[in-house]
Amino acid sequence: MAVRVLHELRHQLQGSLTIFSVVEEECNGGGAGALACVQRLKKRPPSVTGQPSHFNLAICTDGSGPWITRGFGGVITAELRVRGQGGHAAGPAGVNAIDKAVLVKGALDAFKRERESAQAGARVNLGIFRAGVHPAVIPAEALMAFNACTTIVDHTVKVRARFEQVLREHESRDSWLREHPTAIEWIKDLAPYETAANHWLVESLAATHARVLRQSAKVELNPAWSDACWLSRAGIPTVNYGAGTPGQPHSDGEYAELSRVEDCCKVLTVFLYEQLQPR
Repeated sequence: MAVRVLHELRHQLQGSLTIFSVVEEECNGGGAGALACVQRLKKRPPSVTGQPSHFNLAICTDGSGPWITRGFGGVITAELRVRGQGGHAAGPAGVNAIDKAVLVKGALDAFKRERESAQAGARVNLGIFRAGVHPAVIPAEALMAFNACTTIVDHTVKVRARFEQVLREHESRDSWLREHPTAIEWIKDLAPYETAANHWLVESLAATHARVLRQSAKVELNPAWSDACWLSRAGIPTVNYGAGTPGQPHSDGEYAELSRVEDCCKVLTVFLYEQLQPR
């Protein structure tokens, strides 16, 4: 809607405004849609004026608000496959993969305590624990998958290596796991972004927010990941300015309030109009 208004006023403006509507921000593709847009930007020909095509700013409308999120955390995701030995539950043989996965979870819990006590925002979440086909069958495999949030100061190769070290230390205490170590598959490793609090984009958008909505703008860092990170890492000054209802993302009954969407639209319209006015 903001762009529709600006299009009606296009004869008063100069420059260009591009909208990306992308997929894969939440899935294990790691924001493949946003990454594809960034790759397309790099291939854009010079503008009609002969000057190189570039972007002065990017605003991603992901997040709660309307408030300004000047940075998002990174994320690493791993799948863990714990082996057992299947068989009939009434028989003497078999190794229950769930029992062994509980020991592996102890390693993940230790890693979680270490990460979360060391730095704010470095959260670890076990999101999948799946095993078994029938109460009368000893499960031969258990699947676990977890997310670990990373911050701008993290070196993710070291974060992954540290988890593997903690895991192997825990496994060394169990004879079965020593001989049958957990298989680890690193699914994604996505970098964070952070735009300085005193960056002109943050300050200008905050000033517009205050002027339009007559209240101070909240400016935050979010420990979650956003595909806006790809835009920032492409060298484009980036912020998020969302309209989601706080506390609702990823909840069972997630909803949005139209008043927040309307306020977000008003601020974006005014801010972009002023950015596109002839200098």
